[in-house]
Amino acid sequence: MNKSAFMVGCIAVLGIVGFVVVLTQQRDEEKVEHAKVVSGSSKLAVGGHVAQASVAAQNAGQLASAKATVSDTSAQQLPPLNLSVVQILVALKKQASDGNSRAACRLGFELDRCSLYFKDKAIAEEMRVSIASQPPDSPKLQGFQRMLARVKTSVSKLESICEGLAQEELSGSNRYLFQAASAGQEAATVRYLNGIGLDWDAGPLANKDEWSRFAENFGHLLSRAINSGRPEALEIAANAYLKPTFGEQLLPKDAVQAIAHLYALKQISSASYRDVVQYKIDAAIGQSGLSSTQLETARVIAGVLVAKMIYPAEGVDFSKGTFAGETGAHCEE
Repeated sequence: MNKSAFMVGCIAVLGIVGFVVVLTQQRDEEKVEHAKVVSGSSKLAVGGHVAQASVAAQNAGQLASAKATVSDTSAQQLPPLNLSVVQILVALKKQASDGNSRAACRLGFELDRCSLYFKDKAIAEEMRVSIASQPPDSPKLQGFQRMLARVKTSVSKLESICEGLAQEELSGSNRYLFQAASAGQEAATVRYLNGIGLDWDAGPLANKDEWSRFAENFGHLLSRAINSGRPEALEIAANAYLKPTFGEQLLPKDAVQAIAHLYALKQISSASYRDVVQYKIDAAIGQSGLSSTQLETARVIAGVLVAKMIYPAEGVDFSKGTFAGETGAHCEE
């Protein structure tokens, strides 16, 4: 392989790795809203700022119907954590089919992390091929080797859990998370709202049904997560108010609400994470150009949000990712 061809290959590999990093950040930052669920087309007014409640009666009806069909058999014991998914897949599928929302949550989690495992495994192989073709005296060789080592570490952590799983099983992650969320599993709900299990590589065209369901139920599930005190929902909501997802504005664009949710998140954050949230606040204020009156309204809304939150005494810290380092234990909540 000549030098030009090799450099093209390296750039392509770096592009893939960069996309995975951006993808992980994107998934840790998606959508959200604060709107109290009421019947009809009600509105929420705080400090003179009126936000249209985003929950349509049709969506609430769909979720109520889904929940009614899931008679949660939560007494069933789930398999131990961190076993081979191949060994526990049949049992979890049976439990989820019987209406166990915790099993559905666990399936959604296991299939999603195994999907990431197989993607990382493919990236590692492409990097090996590229590195092998690079001249030994290349100044970039060590950098590529360090990147490969990081990907290999990620792969090795999940090899015993995911290896041997059939690829066609991976697509069920989003469906199982929605089942768990519809049954009231709040741990599954915030992960579903974060877009876990959706095909972020291909976007809405990959599975129109999944994306349509996600967009239709986003506002209702988000409101429920906030009212249940989930801090993760604050970050999801702030992003959803600020920017579209694959061209679709999941919540009405509203800088006041976005900044209000960030203000609330900062108040319940750990000391080390507050600077990160403040950076997001400053960026949002700079882009929106809100007046001092509007910012005061955002602070009032933030106070209402904070009063709903359930969080540890030391505060929350999402600096490593909103759902980083999980084992599936959250499905036992």
